[in-house]
Amino acid sequence: MESLVSYGSVQGNPLYNCSSQTPEQWTAQLGTRRVLLGILLVVFGVFVEIIYVPCLAAIYKRGLLKHSCYKIMFLLGITDMIATSTATILSGYLFIVGAVFCTYPELIYVAGCFALVIIFTPAIIFNSTVMAWIGDPLIFEGKSREYYNPIQNFNNIVFITGTIVFYGAYCFFMAKKQMGYKVSAGRNVFIQSTLICSINCSSALVYSSMMFIKPNEYVVLFGEIAWSLVHGCPAIIYLTMNRTIRQEVLGWFRKNSAVGNSDKFNASEQRSTRIEG
Repeated sequence: MESLVSYGSVQGNPLYNCSSQTPEQWTAQLGTRRVLLGILLVVFGVFVEIIYVPCLAAIYKRGLLKHSCYKIMFLLGITDMIATSTATILSGYLFIVGAVFCTYPELIYVAGCFALVIIFTPAIIFNSTVMAWIGDPLIFEGKSREYYNPIQNFNNIVFITGTIVFYGAYCFFMAKKQMGYKVSAGRNVFIQSTLICSINCSSALVYSSMMFIKPNEYVVLFGEIAWSLVHGCPAIIYLTMNRTIRQEVLGWFRKNSAVGNSDKFNASEQRSTRIEG
């Protein structure tokens, strides 16, 4: 993002200048329309945004923010909703139109900055043919090293290593603590953590490998889908496996249903009274 400030515009930076062709020409030359994939991503992204709202509202309304873990969950939820708008909904639209960087350079560059650390790191760039957000906008041949992002790669390596080490330790101590006991709450937390960490690690592994090798297109597709799941699955897991959040949300629907049935009953009674009168 500091590059945008320094040059005054996205294409003011020579490394991101698309002026040699029109957006339509760049799209036709480098893009690949993937309509079905795009539609699935958009639908999933909208679904995630919708169900995340009651999850976060339940955490706030239930007074759970006094607990540190729920504070983290709440902040991560807001982050996930922002990331979903880019990694899933926007990606879905770009897949549908077969976009590359030069199709919408300003939009894709700014979105790519928000997808990582906003400043002090190069943006990641969407490409419908590669089926991923990568560093190289593929404008110039032989300049891939110019777009290398050591910060992102370092972050992914540290994240993968840290997850394996600390989660391995967590599993060991949980198993030791529950030995001989049937503790459903601890097992529930274990399952939730396993699902979230597995998806995060899968996505990070794929994107880290792309820094050094060109993986199979199905592996890249898996990484793109995993990135969407990274930010979308927590909301689904909270609603299905977190009893506190689930009960709070279901309580709202029961209350609304009871109020609606009461209103219908009162209206029916008033009509009967008028007829009898």
